Amino acid sequence: MNVWKLAWRTARHEPRSLTLGWLSFILFFTFPVAIGWLLGVGFRELQAGHTRGVYAAAAGVAVCEFARMATIHFGALQWTQAWVHMQTFLRSNMLAAQVASGGPEAGQPVGSAGEALTHFRDDTEDITMLVDGLVDVSAGLVFTVLAAFVLGNTDPRGALVIVIPLVGVVLATRALDSRVKLYRAADREAAAAVGGLLGDVMAAATTIKVNDAADNVMTRLRVLIDHRRHTAVRDRVLDEAVWAISQGATDVGFGLVLLVSASTIASGALGVGDLAVFVAYLGWLGFFPRMVGRMIARRKQAAVAVDRMRRLVADQDVARIVTTRVLPVGLRVQRDRPDVARPDRVVLELLEVRGLSAVYPSGAGVFDVDLTIPAGTFTVITGPVGSGAFGRQ
Repeated sequence: MNVWKLAWRTARHEPRSLTLGWLSFILFFTFPVAIGWLLGVGFRELQAGHTRGVYAAAAGVAVCEFARMATIHFGALQWTQAWVHMQTFLRSNMLAAQVASGGPEAGQPVGSAGEALTHFRDDTEDITMLVDGLVDVSAGLVFTVLAAFVLGNTDPRGALVIVIPLVGVVLATRALDSRVKLYRAADREAAAAVGGLLGDVMAAATTIKVNDAADNVMTRLRVLIDHRRHTAVRDRVLDEAVWAISQGATDVGFGLVLLVSASTIASGALGVGDLAVFVAYLGWLGFFPRMVGRMIARRKQAAVAVDRMRRLVADQDVARIVTTRVLPVGLRVQRDRPDVARPDRVVLELLEVRGLSAVYPSGAGVFDVDLTIPAGTFTVITGPVGSGAFGRQ
């Protein structure tokens, strides 16, 4: 399953909020097209001396602005619900694999509570950010197409130049693809190492004090934090670089549009109304190229998140990350608690283990362990840490 398909299945978990939020954002970016066109009509009416037409255009602009604000308010509420559903959906599948006591759904246990934070918080956020980028790109695409159609009737050459920043952004971002993925993977691993050690320290604080190992632990923690700082800065700088490239390409595109349209403006062929439309659209036209560049980078970051999350589910099967589940997390969803029937307690008289193996992903571990522990006895398993001696007996 590729990243795009997984992101889409995640987004479709709660289709109502997704659809309403998506359409609201597209409508929010469509209103500026109508506003720019109405401004052009108003200035043409003003130039012709038609006062009534100017008032009608101004009223239309006011209505569009009010509707645009109402749309973004409604869209933000719907998209917040969709955002919560997407992250809860991914987290529930990973959590089900972690708490499953055997069976087909049981996954590889996470290393520590601190490491789990990077999976359940950061990795799920990377997937939802990719879906969020798809919404921004689709909304920007709708605006760009409509605005290009309106501008094409005024100055076709200026409308065609709009494509140049987009091509530049795509080429530049594609050149950085491998580094985006490499830097994000390194940063996530470093964050997991820091979180894992902090979780272990909090769980074994008494042991550390008894063995007077606080200085050694702090030295190790300092090493991990220094490495995390390096990976985080590198990842953030690259992310900001992609954004800066997108913004720079957009600014260059604006300059090209002005150069191409300068002769039309100077000759007077571009009227006051046409110039008003041109100015109204100019600030919005850079949104689409910027979002395309950011979405391409987010796709690589999401690929890293998917690769990390699949390690926690059964058989490392990516499809299990998006297993369909009913999650009553909505405000209007009925929550039915099942009756808990506790079976009669059975006294444990004897614990027998046969052929137990516990293996790390690296291949190290213990193999084929047999144990017999009667009730009331005290059994100690000891040996040098990491030697694997017990597993080889």
